[in-house]
Amino acid sequence: MNKINILSLLTLMSVGVSAQSIPNPDIELYTTCPTQQSRFAGNVQSWVSSLGAMAGTPDYYNSCGVFNLSSYPTPILPQSGVGFAGIYAEFNSTFTDYKEYFTAQFSTPLVSGTTYSFSFYTNHLYGAAPTSFTPAGVNLTDLPAAEQGYLGLVFSAAVPAATNTGNGGGGNPRYNSIRNDFGIGRALIPNTNTDVYGAVSRNNWVKVTLSYTSVGGEQYMTVGQFRPGGTSLAASNGAYYLFDNFSVSTCKAGNTAPVLQ
Repeated sequence: MNKINILSLLTLMSVGVSAQSIPNPDIELYTTCPTQQSRFAGNVQSWVSSLGAMAGTPDYYNSCGVFNLSSYPTPILPQSGVGFAGIYAEFNSTFTDYKEYFTAQFSTPLVSGTTYSFSFYTNHLYGAAPTSFTPAGVNLTDLPAAEQGYLGLVFSAAVPAATNTGNGGGGNPRYNSIRNDFGIGRALIPNTNTDVYGAVSRNNWVKVTLSYTSVGGEQYMTVGQFRPGGTSLAASNGAYYLFDNFSVSTCKAGNTAPVLQ
């Protein structure tokens, strides 16, 4: 095959492929090394937690400092690099509808009609909560069966705000799940994925890949648990998930394999 034909083939292969990326996909870049819980918002570069002062507070872990899980009974290291994030998917304490979320902005908006493949690693803490957690004495466990199938990603044209939560009318407190009507589309881990919701991911990283076909204009990706309403977990119990190493790829029409970006 001559050079002209090769160039033509490469050009055809690139048609319809969006050069998309997630800035700081490995959650490595930060402003201040975390020394305690709730140090994700305003600290992890290119990611935000935008639900307001009374919303859930995601956690940031980094090998640079004392707030990490290397001394947990089952030591947990970053899946890749030195940093990762942690959130409550469900928690029953003072509030029974408590969830935490964090959001990334894409390098460019998603393109209508394009199917994207989003991959990341997740891991849920299982057993007694780390001594660095507050409140003390929380037991970390699996999500109840009826509350599985809602962990994943929501895509939107704007970052979620307090008005997008269950108490969207301005209720106080605003510790609530993001409402069903927020966002343009969702890619959720099905409840048939027993690795994520069961024993395999207990204190252990597992890979997740989700497919999403854009309607166009999605600029933000929010990570969390999107089942509205309170949890059936017993008091002082929580389901707590870790996330690391995000990536996005696209497939053009006729390709069977994604083109990594």
